[in-house]
Amino acid sequence: MYTMLEAYTLFSGSSGNCVYIKAGSEEILVDCGRNAKTIETALQKLGSSLKNISAIFITHEHTDHISALEVISKRHKIPVHAAAETAARLGPHARACVVELSPRFTIETPNYMIRSFVTPHDSVMCVGYRITTDSGDIAIATDLGCVTDEAGDAMVGCCGVIIESNHDVEMLRRGPYPAELKRRIMSRQGHLSNDDCAYFAAILARSGTKRLLLAHLSRDNNKPELAIGATQSALERASVRDAIVRAAAPTDITPLF
Repeated sequence: MYTMLEAYTLFSGSSGNCVYIKAGSEEILVDCGRNAKTIETALQKLGSSLKNISAIFITHEHTDHISALEVISKRHKIPVHAAAETAARLGPHARACVVELSPRFTIETPNYMIRSFVTPHDSVMCVGYRITTDSGDIAIATDLGCVTDEAGDAMVGCCGVIIESNHDVEMLRRGPYPAELKRRIMSRQGHLSNDDCAYFAAILARSGTKRLLLAHLSRDNNKPELAIGATQSALERASVRDAIVRAAAPTDITPLF
């Protein structure tokens, strides 16, 4: 049976991150930053609701990825899947709903299989996800300082990928952030730059990825046209002409497909 697959960022960036995925009859969220009302409003625009969400998968414990989780857990009691290290940092209502797992786990349902992979980021633990359906695979990696072999292997071969393109290096270097914060962002445990994202995007496209959604763009150190331009230039150099590249909007819905 062919499983219809939909994926959207509901919003993306330092003010909050949330990805909605519908695989057949099952609907899930990856992360839930911002607040419950904003997530519910976004879901209603897509014809859905938090009442329809069967599971929430958390990447890591930073506020911009979990700020709505306490309220959602209290009201809806949705199972929350998270690495044990991350689960320990959640609030009491979320912990009451949490399914504690190892950082590398696999869950199968009638409509999809989701597999986590570890990403390098300055949190107690950070993971990305690969979601497999009979209509194709997608991957999500929104916070990573570099693309490790593990993360790269997990994303290669997906038909669609939501990947971080956080900052333009020159904007960050010339910008107002303190030197220590700049070093943290540019470190291998920080955030992926436009250039590093673009380099790996070309690898993904050569492996068959047709849709690239650039996520977690910095409000202060990036612009959508810079992120998209860097990736499109890398694709052109790699002679890839059929991949679609979008930048995830910070406060609005953006489709992967």
